[in-house]
Amino acid sequence: RPTQKSGKLVDKSGQHDQMLPELTNVPETTNAPETTHNYRTKERVPITTQHITSTTSSSSQVTTTPDLTALLSHSGEGIPPTVPFGRTEGLDCDAAFCYVNARAIKRELITETPEDMFTFLPPESDFLRKFRNPCWMAKDGNNVETIFCMPAFYIIGVTKCGTTDLFSILQQHPEISSRAGKETHYLDRLRRGRSPRMNRAPRRDPKSFQSWTNGGKFRLNLSKTYKRKSDSPFLFHGITMDATPSHLWDNEFWEVFHPGYREPPVTNADLLATINPRAK
Repeated sequence: RPTQKSGKLVDKSGQHDQMLPELTNVPETTNAPETTHNYRTKERVPITTQHITSTTSSSSQVTTTPDLTALLSHSGEGIPPTVPFGRTEGLDCDAAFCYVNARAIKRELITETPEDMFTFLPPESDFLRKFRNPCWMAKDGNNVETIFCMPAFYIIGVTKCGTTDLFSILQQHPEISSRAGKETHYLDRLRRGRSPRMNRAPRRDPKSFQSWTNGGKFRLNLSKTYKRKSDSPFLFHGITMDATPSHLWDNEFWEVFHPGYREPPVTNADLLATINPRAK
């Protein structure tokens, strides 16, 4: 089995080295001011001095950078663990798509996901430029600002094809900070109101998108990856992953949400491509 040395996977036989795949960078963005999102009012408001931190030497001095490490360590409060399923009523929709926060979303996706998934998720242009992960600032249920994040990449596959081994190897990479992104089952089961266990029909409200993007340990682990580099725009160089192989194939009970269809109109791949088209 390969072992890791200096960012490489090195074969124990010593016959060859294989570089790890290059990690994905976030897209270049403009110099527009960063904003925060209030999910109750669905408004974007600029970050002001009440959100920024102070540094002290001999005297206090206000900086222009939010204390992102502190925000990462703050778990949002008042966030509903579950919410009702989404509805297309009241949204800007045509026959095939609804348009929310600069995204074109298949109508069928909205009715099988939590109602806050697409209304709470900001446009991709609002993701924080200091992270390689897709992260953004927003208010929690108590109107306190915190950070919400999605995984940067996913390990998918089928049973007994080596996904656990791949997960354990990638955990050792110095720029991968996830230690708890295994078998989360959010995209395939929990967001549909299903149990994490297989073959369980939807019998509850879906887990809220807010609780997934704020409560996961992959968000907290980003606080450990702070590192300033003079030639890099990022302050947090680590990325996190979600290793739930069944995201590839588990689409059980789709007919509960789409009666009258002869085959599933949407899959987990459609959802992932919609919420983060740059995910790997």
